[in-house]
Amino acid sequence: VCAYFTVIGIRGGFGAYTRPINISNAAQYIKRPIENALVLNTPFSLFTTVERQTYHSPAYFSEPELSTIFSPIHRPQPHDDFRPLNVVIVIMESFGKEYIGFFNRDLDGGTYRGYTPFLDSLLAVSRTFEHSFANGRKSIDAMPSVLSGIPMFIEPYITTPYATNAVSSIADVLKAHGYYSAFFHGAPNGSMGFQAYANAAGYDDYFGMTEYGNDHDFDGVWAIWDEKFLQSFADRMGTFRQPFVTTVFTASSHHPFAVPQRYEGKFPKGTLPIHKCIGY
Repeated sequence: VCAYFTVIGIRGGFGAYTRPINISNAAQYIKRPIENALVLNTPFSLFTTVERQTYHSPAYFSEPELSTIFSPIHRPQPHDDFRPLNVVIVIMESFGKEYIGFFNRDLDGGTYRGYTPFLDSLLAVSRTFEHSFANGRKSIDAMPSVLSGIPMFIEPYITTPYATNAVSSIADVLKAHGYYSAFFHGAPNGSMGFQAYANAAGYDDYFGMTEYGNDHDFDGVWAIWDEKFLQSFADRMGTFRQPFVTTVFTASSHHPFAVPQRYEGKFPKGTLPIHKCIGY
């Protein structure tokens, strides 16, 4: 019994959605990075960082040389008028390019309509990119990569000792233009360190399973079913002051690749267990 509760205490919970508590979790309870030390304690910090190695810059280029090759910083010209449009970012769990654009594909001798017909229809009238490059490999890499431009190095940024650093994000940048910001994820609050990172990255509010308020829509493993949570996401956005920037991270296309019972057999099975979840 002692061992069981010790493991739960170390991990911070007993669900599949729980990662072991890290120093980055402190960001969930503070307003400024300098306050991390008020939340963390010395023994915990020592235990979690004792075997960590600091990263060494390979210094492939000098700063002046690098700036002549490529700069990620966009400097607007005076004629670039800023328009305060609402911004909605959708981070889709486990979606890959191989699932998209399969209209009329021949599969096992029959015509197959594809896994993402609606998304395909949007791509036809949208700015899209033929080639894409990953900044991370796992779900936990997505927020730093997509929202802050911080790639996964040796391990996910959220689990590194650098996770207590001050970081910027699209929410933080737009806040200077009067934007309200909110992050949505249907897992139990605190899962995967997402709530802590959203707070550290400058999001005003976080909406998780607690704010959703109906545990009957929980998929039993990870989060609220996407169908229900995305509808709640849209409804809440209708109440926000404008301009706003919101981000939602979907969950239902994650292992163990299940769909709500009422949708069993409704989506194409494809050749992989995830395919029916992509369709959902």
